[in-house]
Amino acid sequence: MAIRLIITAHLILFTSIFSIALAQQEEDVDDIKGKILSLEDCIEIAVEGHPDIRSKRAEVKAGKSRVGQSFSSFLPFLDFSSGYSRSEVNQGHSNALSDSRDNYIIGFSLSQNIFDFGRSLSLWRMSKEEARAISYVLNTTGQDIVFKLEEEYYSHLKALRLEKVNQEAFASAELHLKQARGFYEAGTRPKIDVARAEVDVSNAKVDLIKAENGVRLSKVRLDNAMGLGEPVSYQIKDDLEFKTSDYQIDEILSLAYINRPELLELDAGLKAMSHKIDLCRQEHLPKLTARFYYNWEGESTPLDREWKAGVTLDLPIFSGLDTSYKLSEARDNWRGAKARIGGLKLQIRKEVEQALLSLREAEEMLSATEIAVEQAKENLRLAEGRYEVGLATIIDLTDARVLLLDAETNRIQALCDHKIAGALIERAAGTIPFSISNLELRTEN
Repeated sequence: MAIRLIITAHLILFTSIFSIALAQQEEDVDDIKGKILSLEDCIEIAVEGHPDIRSKRAEVKAGKSRVGQSFSSFLPFLDFSSGYSRSEVNQGHSNALSDSRDNYIIGFSLSQNIFDFGRSLSLWRMSKEEARAISYVLNTTGQDIVFKLEEEYYSHLKALRLEKVNQEAFASAELHLKQARGFYEAGTRPKIDVARAEVDVSNAKVDLIKAENGVRLSKVRLDNAMGLGEPVSYQIKDDLEFKTSDYQIDEILSLAYINRPELLELDAGLKAMSHKIDLCRQEHLPKLTARFYYNWEGESTPLDREWKAGVTLDLPIFSGLDTSYKLSEARDNWRGAKARIGGLKLQIRKEVEQALLSLREAEEMLSATEIAVEQAKENLRLAEGRYEVGLATIIDLTDARVLLLDAETNRIQALCDHKIAGALIERAAGTIPFSISNLELRTEN
């Protein structure tokens, strides 16, 4: 019966927690349902609710708790103990009377580290740097998630624009079919023009279906990048427009060496390892501790009172070379971290250069596609005019329409590539808009 009650209580508790979490999620979803979200809105949603960011937030708080644990070595330790024992002694032969005794003991013990040659200080400093390194891991995760979100945001915009140009291409194909039928019925065009126009409409319909499915797929990826657990109906703000940029590689590299969280994480880890080396060295040194005891002990009340006070000096003489090997390990780890910093700087420089090249390529492609779109529009206009007066074939009309669709597709792709390249530069420089204040970390449940 007791087991059933315990199981029932746990089920009720779990159901309550799950219901609260579900209600909170539904409330968050309702906040964005039917709205037009900007990129900044999407970033805010991801920062607040993405499970990977929540996981790293918890790790940061755990790191801060470890700092508090290490600081406790500076403070006194107070223990309380109490006990009872009963003993019985026989006097050597079976007829002898036994002697029974009860013993009670109650006491307090207080110990305080007086001086340990810097062990506690090194441990505290090491835990602080380790906690700082974990906070930079949170920033790395956050910046990666925000960058992925920007990619999916602009990819979704690209899909929406491709859907629009394919809708226009389908409408244009239907118009050409209507014209071909009219000319055929008037006897000025052969039947093959109608057949070719019907094929063009079918092909345009297939392309439109693909574009519509591309919108749905990109929406799923965007939902996932924001950390949404269920589909939500919303729209996003179309800011897929070209904006000039003037990035310089030296300027970006300077920002990257200051802001990249991976670099800051390694730097904090390097400092933590330096304190670990100090700690290993200090393990060879003595430790001075003060202790105080106050006990009540006896067979009956009133109990005898006793107190002790003293100072203990612990001097390590030989630990089986354990301390020496730990010191050697700490030094090798420090050298390895130092080398990783140099390797990461090389990687950062490569990422910056690649991002700049991608941005320049996208800008040049965009300039070329702008011209191509205008030329393709003029070409289609001329082809339609020539077809109406009988100077062009249906094939010329089809080629002109497909040429315009390709030019507009390339322009949209170049716009999307330019936006993503800009975000890639921000990621390489460590300036992706992601930040969580210490207040949020302290108050988060």
